[in-house]
Amino acid sequence: MTFLNPLYLFWLAAASIPVILHLLNLRRTRVVEFSTISFLQELQKSKIRKLKIRQILLLILRTLLIILIVLAFARPALRGSFAGFGGQARTSAVIILDNSYSMSASDEHGSYVNTAREKARALLDMLEPGDDAVLLRTADLPAEPPQLTSVIASVGSDIDDTEVGYAHRPLLDALTMSRIILEQSLNVNKEVYILTDMQRTIFPGDTTNAALRLFSQDTRIFLFPVGEQAVSNAAVVSAEVKNNLIQKGRPVTLTAIVRAFGDHDLQDALVSVYLNGTRVAQQTVDVKAGGTGTVTFTVIPNVVGPVSGYVELEDDALPEDNRCPFGFTVPDKIRVLLAASDVNDTRFVSLALSPGQSSEGVVKPVTIAIKDIDRYSLENYDAVYLFGTDGLSTSARRRLVQYVRNGGGLFFFPSGNGNPPSEEFLRAIDVSLSGTSFGEDGAEGYLRFGKIDFDHALFEGLFTNTRNARPSIESPRVFRALGLGSTPASRTIISLGNGSPFLLETTLGKGRVLVMASCPVFSQTDLPLRGVFVPLVNRAAFYLSAQGERQDILHPGQSLDVVINNPGTGGAVFELVAPDNTVIKLKPRVTPSGMHFSLRHFNQPGMYSLRAGNRTLRMFPVAIDPAESNTARLDKDEAGKVLAASGVYPVTTFAGSTDVRRAVKEARYGVELWKLFLVLALICAGAEMLIARDYRRARKEMEA
Repeated sequence: MTFLNPLYLFWLAAASIPVILHLLNLRRTRVVEFSTISFLQELQKSKIRKLKIRQILLLILRTLLIILIVLAFARPALRGSFAGFGGQARTSAVIILDNSYSMSASDEHGSYVNTAREKARALLDMLEPGDDAVLLRTADLPAEPPQLTSVIASVGSDIDDTEVGYAHRPLLDALTMSRIILEQSLNVNKEVYILTDMQRTIFPGDTTNAALRLFSQDTRIFLFPVGEQAVSNAAVVSAEVKNNLIQKGRPVTLTAIVRAFGDHDLQDALVSVYLNGTRVAQQTVDVKAGGTGTVTFTVIPNVVGPVSGYVELEDDALPEDNRCPFGFTVPDKIRVLLAASDVNDTRFVSLALSPGQSSEGVVKPVTIAIKDIDRYSLENYDAVYLFGTDGLSTSARRRLVQYVRNGGGLFFFPSGNGNPPSEEFLRAIDVSLSGTSFGEDGAEGYLRFGKIDFDHALFEGLFTNTRNARPSIESPRVFRALGLGSTPASRTIISLGNGSPFLLETTLGKGRVLVMASCPVFSQTDLPLRGVFVPLVNRAAFYLSAQGERQDILHPGQSLDVVINNPGTGGAVFELVAPDNTVIKLKPRVTPSGMHFSLRHFNQPGMYSLRAGNRTLRMFPVAIDPAESNTARLDKDEAGKVLAASGVYPVTTFAGSTDVRRAVKEARYGVELWKLFLVLALICAGAEMLIARDYRRARKEMEA
């Protein structure tokens, strides 16, 4: 047992007063006059014995009464060896306030985050002058542990300013930071208060490699649940553009995944698609509780440039995760550099890229001699079509390889004169030769196409009237072809009848490389006369230029390093524009590989845009982490076990409706017993009054 007000125990000395008075009363001699000895005979021995017993009882009751009253004022408790005396020592407190998105849910007491703020305020009010504290918000933890402060009012202001954040962070991150903070404290008492909605996904999952113990033995950890039960929630967890080639006025396929968290099914839930703020499609979806549903849309962009869109589910308890952004770019201009030692090699490709020399075409080809590549900035072009390696300087080779590694696109053809390409250059772009080329010996004959990978993006949407039949194309005659070999990184798109690749793709760094085994000249193939040639050459330009434009969905709190190869900005200011139109100025790091942007500002859901002046360079869709949308809860016993398995123990966990001040005091020092002692004192006082009244009456009878 311990005492919260131990100084009152000095008043226990007052318990000796009844004893002293009793002893003094025994020493007093009283003279009783009587006329005859008959009075002594009438005095019964039994009455004297009863009077003495009553005297002893009164002595005991009066002594107990004083002791019980003093103990009640000393506030006894059942736990803690020296907690009563340590109650006057200084305390360092870390308040971990869960302000993740799930805390925006509400119950009859209001929003969870408001309830958590009130509890945190109550905990802060318990601190005494000289104590120090700090607030950690789970959704926006600082990069470095903050310092404890004895200015409690500033911590209170931080609590009052707490708003719901969108980042999903494990609770263990905040606990680890708390340990670092408390390790710097010299105060005797160290406490950690956790206020959370008990969302299952913030608690540690895999605890097989957990540390033995996170906090020291003298650190008290208190867990206060907020809210009584999990809310039912649904969310759009992903939205993906399926097309690799996007053109104005052409259909774009989009798939969205809707997930139902909780115990309720989704029935006929309305899902809509918006492009640049305008709804362009909608469907309904049914999803079983705990399951997912996929919705497929077809939309047609009618503008060029960046298109920002989102898929939206009808509102529920947590509306922010009902919207998932996506983005794509409809190219208005694709700059293609054609480089050949003989301009005749590029003739048919150039015509295919700009039929009729129309100035309204999207693809803008520029033809140069290979030897002049060093005079051109490759970063100014979306793709390079290279015909052979005759006249290709060593520096140009290095620049082409680096261009592809940085995200550029390369379409390689052998030269029309039949000269073999540089094997060193082919190896540099991860292309191998099998050693057997067709038609080198001048023998008559030709090959036709063998297998064709119609699932490749180059054929995406090209065949629209095939229904259930497998598409087919008119095969050209191939009179001469390089003996291309496959590598682990390559993909054969079209093969010849002898099994060797005619058109293959490989990747190098961030870029793509397409390689054709024949130069599109009549001495090697009549492919330019076939209907597939023009769309194949055009689609290759779209395909090679589109890489790097698509960004996977990010989640709030994540960061990203981005390299822009050719901003084409002309000294414009770089800005990151947030969904709420907040503008963040950026200063890139310039290197030979491009401009490097370190983006650490994704803190809300929606579409972010990296801009240079009025030009949008990249778009970054940011959506609520599905783990944050999952509102399943742990009960307090499960939470204690999970934390203990992660090295966080002992944890004192309370019910959600608990009075935090009383709960912490009882957890610190045990259940206070002053009320019990006060009741016992009242019982003793009542008994003393009854016995004293009976004693006085009996004594008067004896004296009469």
